[in-house]
Amino acid sequence: MKQSNNGIKNKVCLNLFFDERDLKVPRFKQTEFVGHEVLQMKPIVVKDNIYERFLEANQWVYKLFPNAILPVIPAPDRSRGQAPAGIQNYRLDPRLHGDDIFNFIESQLKKFQLRSINKHKTTEIITPSQLWFHPDDFEKKIKY
Repeated sequence: MKQSNNGIKNKVCLNLFFDERDLKVPRFKQTEFVGHEVLQMKPIVVKDNIYERFLEANQWVYKLFPNAILPVIPAPDRSRGQAPAGIQNYRLDPRLHGDDIFNFIESQLKKFQLRSINKHKTTEIITPSQLWFHPDDFEKKIKY
């Protein structure tokens, strides 16, 4: 949650995006600051145990913070057909997986978005599998 300049709080700041094929934080970002961010993270959507897989891929945080406790994400209540409060499970229509037209549209949108991002790029990190949107990277301002 982030408090904006006008005093409005409880807004979500979406600034890290990971492809499920590459969930590990790069070595150069494995710092106390990023480790703390990893442990503070709250999943918005839980799909195929992605949050647990993310934490498993980033075991280095537990060396930096040995007292950190692995969070337990409650399983969906299948008897009522819904997920616990605050957690949304979803499934994509299997007919959409691998569909060439959707892949083409996605690749075109990606090219368009990357052009836009690169025009105004500051300290963001953009790789094929990870996006780190921190235009004003606070980590660089902290003295360890």
